[in-house]
Amino acid sequence: MRLDEEELRAIILASFALKHFRLDILLEEERDGTEILSEEDGEPEEEGEDERAPKRKKKAARVHGLSRKVRQEEDSDETLNLLLRCNPPEIPPAELFFDGEDMVGECSKPFWKQLTVSDLDGGLCRLTFQKEYVVKALIPLLEDSERPGANKATQVTVFGKDGAAHQMMLKMWAGNKMMYVLSSGWKEFHTHYKFREHCDFVIGWMFRHKQTRKICFAITSRRFHAQKPLSSRIRKSVFKY
Repeated sequence: MRLDEEELRAIILASFALKHFRLDILLEEERDGTEILSEEDGEPEEEGEDERAPKRKKKAARVHGLSRKVRQEEDSDETLNLLLRCNPPEIPPAELFFDGEDMVGECSKPFWKQLTVSDLDGGLCRLTFQKEYVVKALIPLLEDSERPGANKATQVTVFGKDGAAHQMMLKMWAGNKMMYVLSSGWKEFHTHYKFREHCDFVIGWMFRHKQTRKICFAITSRRFHAQKPLSSRIRKSVFKY
């Protein structure tokens, strides 16, 4: 069958239009694909930022926590140098504790410590000693019958800076961390002298009374401007036994 000229022209035009239609579809698909690809390329950056954000927050929190810890401790060189210049005498001053009367026999090296919240806690009611100090300075002065144990305490007389005598118990607390403490009278003692946490530092000695031969302590205090617990650096430098 032969096509006339009009039919042939129509077929050619239709074929040409179909080619261009298919080309437009391909171009549109290619453009769509490019846009989607671009969005996908951008998504990892957003996801990466999301993944890094919690890490940055955690790091910031750690730094903030560290800075808070630093602020919660007294670690200045000024405080360190001030404490290093304070050298307690080797024996308790008689004029301070005993109206000048000589009562001190064998005597330990002086101890001193910054009073903490737990030292003044009404529920705990005890003054703690460093174990190293007790082993080196106190135990050698005690007879076997006087040495505190897990189920054994020693009664002692504690003299304050006004000469008043207070009865307490020297004990060993056995637990996760063994400690030696003065208790059973410590609360009344620190209340009487109005001790305050952090700013008050107690200075004391254990000695054997010349007349009674009983074990005694003499404890006084000094007040500084410290408002926070001392750092480990300062404690290790100052409180050496």
